[in-house]
Amino acid sequence: MRDILLYWAAQGVDGFRCDVAEMVPLAFWKYAIGAVKAKYPDLIFIAEAYDPAKYSAFTAPGVFDYLYNKVGLYDVLKPILRNDSNADTKNILEILNKQASISSHLLNFLENHDEQRIASTQFAGDAYWGEAAMGVAATATTGPVLIYFGQELG
Repeated sequence: MRDILLYWAAQGVDGFRCDVAEMVPLAFWKYAIGAVKAKYPDLIFIAEAYDPAKYSAFTAPGVFDYLYNKVGLYDVLKPILRNDSNADTKNILEILNKQASISSHLLNFLENHDEQRIASTQFAGDAYWGEAAMGVAATATTGPVLIYFGQELG
């Protein structure tokens, strides 16, 4: 796996998104990411991880640069976007405070390949319902924000 990562880095790939990274032993990630970053220090590693108890370990120096902020800001913003009866804007501040120590390592998003598009009838039904939430996702922390596949066009 290390050699595969090194091969693609040599081809000019500037980052890797690692699906379900928490299902792979952390020791592997420390080894592989360390080996790749020794040769390509600016390469970015993004992890998909859903267990907040592991977030600090996965964002420790020498491991992942960023984690998808699914179990966190996304899960708080989604019911607000959908106007669900259990939506509560107070939850935004609670999750931001809870994640404050690692917020610069959390990749905020409203859409990705695993989630329904905001404009779909299964989500909000209109892309414009996402405008205010994207403002929160893009400015509430110092972490990056993911703009997904045409999302910038609405």
